[in-house]
Amino acid sequence: MHIYMAIRNSVKNPLASCIENVILNGYIVKMTLVLGVTSFLPQISLVAAMAAINNMIRKYGALDEIFGQEQYAQIPLAVVGIVMKLFQIVISIVVGMAAGCIPVVGYNMCAGLKDRVKKLFTTVLIAEN
Repeated sequence: MHIYMAIRNSVKNPLASCIENVILNGYIVKMTLVLGVTSFLPQISLVAAMAAINNMIRKYGALDEIFGQEQYAQIPLAVVGIVMKLFQIVISIVVGMAAGCIPVVGYNMCAGLKDRVKKLFTTVLIAEN
């Protein structure tokens, strides 16, 4: 029904449906902001931490007699970039393992198989170490 009304309104006045869709609904904006803050805060803190790390590398890397030279000045920052990328790969694997356990734990807990859940947790912890 909604599709029919949208098509009918767009045939009569093509701009009418576009203007209605651009106006923000206060309730939807509020709910989006509330839900988005939980993701925004860790992301912005990560950006601030990386900016601080980059500034410290630039400042204290220049104090070193080798990395203070212009041709070698980018090496400390490049090394941190490589280490962070490797760390990101490791974290992605760990998060994937944790996310993969959720349905298995839920299924076994509902079935009353708590020993299997304990065995799964033990196996995951050993694999992550």
